[in-house]
Amino acid sequence: MIFRGLLVASSVAISLVYADGTGVPPRDSGSQYQAHGETNSAIIAASIVPPKQAAKLLTSDVTKRYIVMEVAVYPKSGHEIEIQSLDFALKRASGGTSRPANPEEVASVWGQARPELGRRPPTQGAPYEVFGLSKYNSGPDPRALETKLQRLALPKGRTNRAVAGYVYFPVPVGGTNKVAGLEYSAPRVGAVNLIFGH
Repeated sequence: MIFRGLLVASSVAISLVYADGTGVPPRDSGSQYQAHGETNSAIIAASIVPPKQAAKLLTSDVTKRYIVMEVAVYPKSGHEIEIQSLDFALKRASGGTSRPANPEEVASVWGQARPELGRRPPTQGAPYEVFGLSKYNSGPDPRALETKLQRLALPKGRTNRAVAGYVYFPVPVGGTNKVAGLEYSAPRVGAVNLIFGH
């Protein structure tokens, strides 16, 4: 019974990063992405999600304000690493870097996704003001959008298995959505600089 309990506990620990059911299936190898690199602990890979594909999955409203990246992490044999989206930084072709936004932050542009923040629903066909933006209630529903963003997002937590998911980088006002590269840096894992072609 003790041995069986240890097996169950080990299985839960290994699968912990999948507990919330988020992410997308990782590809067979990092070389199947647009760019990849490695440290002593893991292989890091990424591809830009084409705007049309991202719009189909998330609505075009998101792709106008965010660059969606599909990121994969492949821990090497014998290594367990901690995954956090904030370990990534997008390098823009115009210069500068962007840190990712979490699903709640992305969805909040179209209204407060959390009811405790006091979002006032608009009347049918009437505009409402959200962070200075005039929108109509025909736009994306923030609750449904946040749920979808979270489901597709790069899982966070410790894992010794390959994981993949979307990371959402804001496009600065007046900025370009052209990507030069993606930087990754995490304690005890190392750093990788992925370069994308123009």
